[in-house]
Amino acid sequence: MSERLTVRVPATSANLGPGYDCLGIAVDLENVAEIQIQSSGTGSLDITDISGEGSEFLARDERNLFIKAMRRYESQSDAVLPSCQIALTNQIPLSRGLGSSAATIVGGIYAAASIVGAEISKDEATRLATVIEGHPDNVAAAIYGGLTVACLNESGDPSIVRFEASDNISTVIVIPGEKLGTKEARAALKETVPRKDAVFNIARASVLVGSLVGGKCDGLNIGVEDRLHQPQRMPLLPHYQTVRGLFLHHKVGAMALSGAGPSMIAFVDSDRAQHVAGGMRNALAKESLGMKVITSPIVNHGVQVISDL
Repeated sequence: MSERLTVRVPATSANLGPGYDCLGIAVDLENVAEIQIQSSGTGSLDITDISGEGSEFLARDERNLFIKAMRRYESQSDAVLPSCQIALTNQIPLSRGLGSSAATIVGGIYAAASIVGAEISKDEATRLATVIEGHPDNVAAAIYGGLTVACLNESGDPSIVRFEASDNISTVIVIPGEKLGTKEARAALKETVPRKDAVFNIARASVLVGSLVGGKCDGLNIGVEDRLHQPQRMPLLPHYQTVRGLFLHHKVGAMALSGAGPSMIAFVDSDRAQHVAGGMRNALAKESLGMKVITSPIVNHGVQVISDL
């Protein structure tokens, strides 16, 4: 006899323009793990199926990030995981700036904790996920949902403030076919920035948070402005200016990179989201750029665990 567990983790978009390494939102794509827990066995964690994004090349053994996250939880908690068979369904594109690694890590941590019957707090899950991921912005949004502001305290532990995002504002996300690795995107950044640029970003990030929480669309255009990371990454994103021009044509000025890119996210009035997305699909098809366009609210839930244990 075996028992089943399902873990669902949303995609996330971080940075959002000025909030480099601190702002994040959850959006309406998700990775799903279905886990069959064996009543006997040697504690092996076996991936029996991967469908969707990455199904052709993702490892199906202990090299898989989902299993690595499960093992990390097991080792730090002194728990002993039973044998499991795991099926992964990935909606979140890899290396596109939509938090695929964060979703995988968070899913593995919550799966392991649930399997051994442990209650894991959001703070503890964020701490462990940050250790694995290296930065807290995406993992915080995947765990808490909504809009999150994340930083590391002097001890290196994450501190998170979570806001309920207004349903007045939705996103339109353009996802290119090509990938951009986080390491490559980070390598393009400067080690130091002028004080005036730091002040510029602090002000814009504050406006953006207030706009997303208060549903104030009139603050979004200035709220996404950035001087710290997007200008340096432009050479890595050959289609950025084309996509930006198409958004401006549709009277959308609040556009930023999603994470390190190459995906681009725009904030729009929810009543206009489907219209803008349709217009962008048609325009990008005429440009023969092969990009996917989705629209999503900011989802106010994070990881979800459905247990038949």
